[in-house]
Amino acid sequence: TSYVLFSSLSVYTTLDTYALHTLPPLSTSTPWGIFNVLSNGNNLYGYVSQNLYYSPAGHPGVEALIGNLTAMYPSIVATSYADYDDMITQYEANIFSTWAYMEFNLNNAQLSSGKLVTSRTNHSTIDYTIMINPLVNNLMVGANFSTVYNDYSCDADTYWQSGYLTLQNFVATYLATLYPHVGRNYQVETLIQRYPKSNIYDDTFSISIATARWTFFRWIGSTILSICVFVPILGLLTEIVRERQYKMKDLLEISGLMNPAYYLSYFTFIQLVAQTTIWIPVIGLLTAVGIFNAARVSAYGALLTCYSIGVTGMSLAFGFVVFQSEYYALPIFVLNSALAIGGDFLGIAHDMSVGAKMFVIFLAPPLGLSMGTIAIENYLYDFGGRMDFNFVNDQKNYPSLTAICGMMILSAVLYTGIALGMPFDWLIPKNETIVEALALTKNDDIKFPCDIEEESSTGIHSSSKVLLNVKELSHIYPDGTHAVKDMSFQVREGEVLSFLGANGAGKSTCMGMLCGTLEATFGDAMVNGFSISSERVKARRNLGIAMQQDILWNDISVEDHLYIFGSIRGVHGYALKEEVDRMIDSLGFVEKRFSLAGTLSGGQKRRLCVGLSMVGGNSVVYLDEPTAGLDPVSRRQLWDLVQRNRKGRAILLTTHFMDEADVL
Repeated sequence: TSYVLFSSLSVYTTLDTYALHTLPPLSTSTPWGIFNVLSNGNNLYGYVSQNLYYSPAGHPGVEALIGNLTAMYPSIVATSYADYDDMITQYEANIFSTWAYMEFNLNNAQLSSGKLVTSRTNHSTIDYTIMINPLVNNLMVGANFSTVYNDYSCDADTYWQSGYLTLQNFVATYLATLYPHVGRNYQVETLIQRYPKSNIYDDTFSISIATARWTFFRWIGSTILSICVFVPILGLLTEIVRERQYKMKDLLEISGLMNPAYYLSYFTFIQLVAQTTIWIPVIGLLTAVGIFNAARVSAYGALLTCYSIGVTGMSLAFGFVVFQSEYYALPIFVLNSALAIGGDFLGIAHDMSVGAKMFVIFLAPPLGLSMGTIAIENYLYDFGGRMDFNFVNDQKNYPSLTAICGMMILSAVLYTGIALGMPFDWLIPKNETIVEALALTKNDDIKFPCDIEEESSTGIHSSSKVLLNVKELSHIYPDGTHAVKDMSFQVREGEVLSFLGANGAGKSTCMGMLCGTLEATFGDAMVNGFSISSERVKARRNLGIAMQQDILWNDISVEDHLYIFGSIRGVHGYALKEEVDRMIDSLGFVEKRFSLAGTLSGGQKRRLCVGLSMVGGNSVVYLDEPTAGLDPVSRRQLWDLVQRNRKGRAILLTTHFMDEADVL
């Protein structure tokens, strides 16, 4: 909305329904006075202060002007100051009680003569500044003026509502009357009128899309985009934390899945979801509604792609800070959103160097999304055309879009490396002095007859292949506790060896060392000829384990569970299908083949876990208290399952029940 200013009464002959109106007086008159609380001259606090500061004090010409002003508008309280610095100090100190200030920047002739107009024949230049208090708010348009002004307020209203035009009009009139050929009654009459209301276009507030991008999107766009991209992948990130929390990832690794392959598969799928989200719902929708144009598609596509990679790496590492899946999603979402919002401060931190901004982007990729959004919008608003990815804004210290994307990729490399390397125990060298000292104690241990394994065996086992060979396996905790001491035994093909012991006897610690999740202090174990210490990947391909708790994916079917673990152990194609069919028949799950694991009963879940430890032709199986908590019928069914699948395998069983050890 705009105004037309006129300086002649002759325009009254062309009046239409939007009539001209004089400027509001600097008074408390009703309803038009600027200083009247009950008029349209109200500011945010319900009043407009009447205090006016001016400088310099004591100059006859300036004092005469202010005297005439206060004579015409007695409501004004004028206060003089010797110079500009004194005046501005008081103005800033009393900003809530000051209406305006006027500064006259006088030249030498004006100062020496004491006059504002120093020549009566030539024109004089009077340099002055009017500053209206910025707290003066736009005034609401009253019903009395609905025939003159539109029903919507706008920025232009401030010029007349605050009294600025009235004060400027007075100064212009007064200075004109100082010339001898101008009469004393001369009046520079300024009239205001809004452009007439259109019969076609509405008067509703409207801004261009370019202005909207510059005003709003460059500041809040990054937050909106981060939420749109991050929310769809948050479920997958939470699932990674859940699998690590409930030892699902450990089970996959023990079954032969390599750690890099695990994270790479998740990372790839997360990026597939992210790219689908970026290009269809986000960029596609924003382009369809006109917020994005052709110049922005490639720029935002690259920025959001790098952001999705960077925030995925950061979130993977964050999973080791909040390691419980129940409490993971909300904190990482809040952190990501807060960083995206906080990144806007990089856009106004013009004193911060480009290198410093790149470093903080490297530490927190969401900051890069905010900085990239601001950089894109600034460049396209200033220059138009296509985005220059290598443009560096030296004036505002904005990095180039290429540098921003590069920092987010490097951040992903760092944080993904942290996730892969956790818990970094391989970087911490063992204390050789303690290890050697503990090793010396081994020779002092008393060997009992039951601890001495016979050198030779008799019967059917003498010709059987040794599939699990444990030699002097020991684990000593940092406090010196011997959890397992010099354990040596062999399990041959077709054998089931049972561990009996109370809770805390070291059964699970031994299992942890035998499957490679816990480092042995001394000794080693050979799984089908492969060392669990030095050839862990090959050894794990030959073993399976059923842990104490049921480790299953509730939303995956029984058949798919068996296919996953069979393929991890190297069985593929038709051979894998035959193996899965055989195991389903052995489990007695023909009718449950396509049922989700979450729908199985407790006993059925336990049987499926044992089946997963045996599918794929692995030669060594660890069963850690497989029947704990089961009813007698379910225990018997599980025993039958073990008996049917013991051929060609060495099975190590931990249990609390003597009868179970005797049966198996």
